[in-house]
Amino acid sequence: MITSNMSRAGHASRVTLPLNSGQGRQARILMDSVVMTDNLATVRENEIDRALGTLRDEQSGHGPASYFVLAMSRCA
Repeated sequence: MITSNMSRAGHASRVTLPLNSGQGRQARILMDSVVMTDNLATVRENEIDRALGTLRDEQSGHGPASYFVLAMSRCA
């Protein structure tokens, strides 16, 4: 889940995504946001209106947060 409620930032499983950062521009977010990797959901493809942009693990730093939540070890 991605939220613009910045009070949700600050947890090891959450990643701040500033609007004016390289990652924010790539993701094409509309305002400062927090990616909450501890709040995952399955969504049917036909329920998605449009994609705003993309995030890449190596560019966004989201990998470590996901690994924290899923208790995974990073595979090389």
